[in-house]
Amino acid sequence: MDIEKLKQKILDLAIRGKLVPQDPNDEPASVLIEKIRKEKEELIKQGKIKRDKNESYIYQGSDNCYYENITKIEQNFEESLPSNWIKTKLGNIGLWGAGATPLRSNKNYYFNGNIPWLKTGELNNGYIYNTEEKITQQALEDCSLRRILINDVLIAMYGATIGKLGIAKKVMTSNQACCACTPFSFIYYKYLFYYLMALKPIFVNQGFGGAQPNISKEKIQNTFICFPSLKEQHRICEKLDIIFQSIDDIFKEQKELSLLITNCKHKILDYYFGENSCYKSYYENKLTTIGQILYFERGASPRPIKSFIAEDGVNWIKISDGKLNDMYIESTQEKITIDGAKKSRSVSCGELILSNSMSYGKPYILKINGCIHDGWYVFRKNENIDVKFLYYFLISGYAQNQIKNYASGSTVSNISSDLMKKIAITIYDIPIQQLIVEQIEKNLTIINKIKEQLI
Repeated sequence: MDIEKLKQKILDLAIRGKLVPQDPNDEPASVLIEKIRKEKEELIKQGKIKRDKNESYIYQGSDNCYYENITKIEQNFEESLPSNWIKTKLGNIGLWGAGATPLRSNKNYYFNGNIPWLKTGELNNGYIYNTEEKITQQALEDCSLRRILINDVLIAMYGATIGKLGIAKKVMTSNQACCACTPFSFIYYKYLFYYLMALKPIFVNQGFGGAQPNISKEKIQNTFICFPSLKEQHRICEKLDIIFQSIDDIFKEQKELSLLITNCKHKILDYYFGENSCYKSYYENKLTTIGQILYFERGASPRPIKSFIAEDGVNWIKISDGKLNDMYIESTQEKITIDGAKKSRSVSCGELILSNSMSYGKPYILKINGCIHDGWYVFRKNENIDVKFLYYFLISGYAQNQIKNYASGSTVSNISSDLMKKIAITIYDIPIQQLIVEQIEKNLTIINKIKEQLI
């Protein structure tokens, strides 16, 4: 289940008036428009905002016709607005402003500061109660920083965090990558929060094209928002709160269940490998090391690799070709030339490879021929070792703990061939190995069927 896609679908229904029923007793759109006009006129008088000569509001009247402000218009809409809903630009529903970064070299702006200063990396799609850094009153005044009020809605405008949100639960300021909105009285702050969350895919798409993805305050303000009466906004948000909490609870239970299933799989492997193996007492004399019974080689990379990449050639097996929890590698994203293959390490279908650095210790059985770089070991075929038995041994806790312990002693997280040779392994006769594989796969099949039914 894709939790984010599910939430996005629910948000889409909410912002189109399809999540909760409309109440005919709620105030009509014409009353909402008058409230907007009066509140904005008061703010203009106070000098807090300037008059927008081009502002407009679109709503559907009781006659099912569309109106812009008070003038009837002829326009086709892709999606009908519910009765008593208004469509306008985000710039018309609140006071928007971005922050700034006080000069880092001026210690007077930061030393002993007590005013929270928010960075976009701290936005959490929820409530913001505090910040990592604080600035001084002098910084607030000298740098003309926007004061963010309690319940202001925050949105990230730059980089990978575009569209990430927060709701201020403390008076604070922010850097220039964060835009804040103080909603007018006719907009419930949580409704704006959820609406912006629904618009995130649009904002992310708008951010593409430059050296660094970003959106501007102007882009946000010029984006349309549809909204109903304040009472309906509250009903929508109450419904969303309940639904999203239920989704999060289900997701949490699924994660816990997945963890339990993973632990069950580990227990199955522990039953056959290691100190508590059910075969240990009878086959104790079979304990040896990988270096004594297996021959393996490290891969090699032609340099520079870009010069040897080809559309048609030899399979170039990279770490990314192995998918999490998969046993096999059946295809590659890239291929290399014949000359590149001669400078690399050839591997064959049916052999087992093992990552030896970074995400070290992950084995795969090959279903293709190809070449491997130096981030892999290849275990050559051995008539005394069933390759599936070796695979299950290498993913067992007994083997993984040994690999981890040996790798942790290195400056860089990897396991050298000398250390790999020291891994302890118990080798049984081939019929016993095949029996163990059969029993493991039988039990894993049962576990996977249970998982499919529960998750």
